[in-house]
Amino acid sequence: MVIEHKPYDHKADVFSFRIVLWELLTGKLPYEYLTPLQAAIGVVQKNLHPTIPKHTNPKLAELLERCW
Repeated sequence: MVIEHKPYDHKADVFSFRIVLWELLTGKLPYEYLTPLQAAIGVVQKNLHPTIPKHTNPKLAELLERCW
């Protein structure tokens, strides 16, 4: 991942796409309870990701999961 100083590839774009979709779906900011550094470390080291709301259309939920 980019934060680990690895070469940039399509994975960073897919991650960003998923985050934007999640923001559009929820109207919230992901990781709002963390500092940007804590969020970045959580994503890279602990596979941290925002929870998909239960009311999400199954097709959209599947897309979000596949982007993770």
